[in-house]
Amino acid sequence: MKNLIYILFSLFLSNTVKGQDYGRNLGAVSVIYNHQSGKTFKYSDEQVEVSIPKESISELIVQLRNVTNVPLYFNWSESYFLINEEMISINDNAKESAIAFGLAIKEVNSLPPNTKIVPSSKVELRIGSKKGMFWDYRDANNYFKEHGKPREDRLVLVFENGDKKLEKSIAIQVYTGKIIKQLKK
Repeated sequence: MKNLIYILFSLFLSNTVKGQDYGRNLGAVSVIYNHQSGKTFKYSDEQVEVSIPKESISELIVQLRNVTNVPLYFNWSESYFLINEEMISINDNAKESAIAFGLAIKEVNSLPPNTKIVPSSKVELRIGSKKGMFWDYRDANNYFKEHGKPREDRLVLVFENGDKKLEKSIAIQVYTGKIIKQLKK
């Protein structure tokens, strides 16, 4: 009996390690940010540090740290996803949840205010989209079948620093079980 448990545990562990080669598993799809696999995506430059510690099929938790000595403003209305060659506006899911529970109100046709990030501070954003789901496994499989390579989506974060706009683009590679099998051949 001990040997059977050991064998099953070894098989489970080897399948888990294999799955990590293709990013973070979100159920029907796996994603890799900027060609980096790992538990948390991290990016930094002279203005901002970006990390994505958690995501689901319909929401990204994005942490932003201002590493400058002046305030930065995250621009919700100009930031977007480029998913399957379609530009999709992003939502502030934290605010959308507050509205849904009646804890906040939204004016019709209003633009979300920019989020201020003071020097040496960090904010956490809950990013969603009006489309709902970010990644559909059927779309990812169809793209792979048509182009012979995994789809590469993008998250474009727009910041304002005084009168300058800064864009930070994060590539997102999308894999499914079917794509992974084809790539391993």
